[in-house]
Amino acid sequence: MKRFLLLGENVAHSLSPALHQNAYVQLGVEATYEARSISMRDLGGYVNDMRAGVWAGINVTAPLKFAASALCDREEGPVVNTLWRGLDGAVCGANTDIAGLAAMLAKNLHVASMEDVRPAKAYVLGAGATALSAVEALRAAGFVRVVVVARDVARAERVLDRIGGAAVVAWGACSVVGSAVVVQASSAQGDEPLEALSWESSTARPVVIDVRYGANASLFAERLRGMGYVAHTGERMLAVQAAEAVQKWFGVYVDAERMGLAAFAEAWPVAHNAF
Repeated sequence: MKRFLLLGENVAHSLSPALHQNAYVQLGVEATYEARSISMRDLGGYVNDMRAGVWAGINVTAPLKFAASALCDREEGPVVNTLWRGLDGAVCGANTDIAGLAAMLAKNLHVASMEDVRPAKAYVLGAGATALSAVEALRAAGFVRVVVVARDVARAERVLDRIGGAAVVAWGACSVVGSAVVVQASSAQGDEPLEALSWESSTARPVVIDVRYGANASLFAERLRGMGYVAHTGERMLAVQAAEAVQKWFGVYVDAERMGLAAFAEAWPVAHNAF
């Protein structure tokens, strides 16, 4: 039986096991998926165990994504959230968060052509691993004016040097005027991200995507909805990135919609209809 893991600092309440168990049902395979909360110093041991064949695949979440990339024998970038063992035994790493964010952008940005988004700004709140994924997804979607909003500008600039292609501004220094999309990818809690930008009440409002899901994310989204904004939380991103991870591990795609229904139950139709 193949064994898979989710590793992170605090993953006890993650819905990833429900997503992946549904994927295994779709594939008709016997496999297990377990969430384990670990510290940074433990990650290397798990990667070595996978190199030895103990684990068939590993997902990592905050704050392990940069460290996971450094531990891979072959990686697709400075941020990794999905690891697997290649045919030659090498540990390979990829970032399926980009595909998850791309799916949300494709559903939410209703534009006639990419020429409509090229002049517009796209803001990303935060400068961690998921924020870098958001920058890459936005650039792939056609945005050429991507701006990262960070509390520590110097640190954000150092992080962005790994991928390039984005400007950095200070938290609270800009307004949303002229932007088409705002991606909330910071660790700010509740409605704290409201402090990152000045949310104008003009008619041309950007679409807002919070990569998180659950009550903490919805508070921020609900505040913006009350101000007339269209705001989405990260249920679809989580389901799509999980389906992409399954593809890396098994070589076939599964239905992310069915995975989302299994993990989010009654909440998924509400989240889906919003998209």
